[in-house]
Amino acid sequence: MEDVNSENQFIKVMKKHSNEKLVYILTTDQEGFQPLALEAAKIVLDQRDLTDNEKTLLEEKILNKELDQKKANKVNPGPQSLFKGPGLIVTIIVLVPLMLIIENRTWLVTMGLAVIGFGAGHIVNYFYFKNKKRKNNPDILD
Repeated sequence: MEDVNSENQFIKVMKKHSNEKLVYILTTDQEGFQPLALEAAKIVLDQRDLTDNEKTLLEEKILNKELDQKKANKVNPGPQSLFKGPGLIVTIIVLVPLMLIIENRTWLVTMGLAVIGFGAGHIVNYFYFKNKKRKNNPDILD
């Protein structure tokens, strides 16, 4: 078995991971790893002599974390209006000067300017919250 470990370059990397991370790799995130890396994770986990009960508890913990993360994403889908985020400020900055510059405007021109102003605000909010979500999205495992 020692010669298998020396042939597999992923053994050293997998030894650095926690038991929970190794179980996560072997049960949930298999598509993200090469077959040799999965084999290394299994070898390292087997070397740690975990009981079946401990492995089951780790699998349940991972499943619960995934469910909690899905619930959190459903509860807070993101802003639904311009009143959250920088979109309102951008709307005002874009809309007010356009309204002041164009004096004798028809109703259609006024609505067009409103679409431009509010559209700019929504676009800014979209990218702002998309970037914020990416920064605040913790990994499933600690």
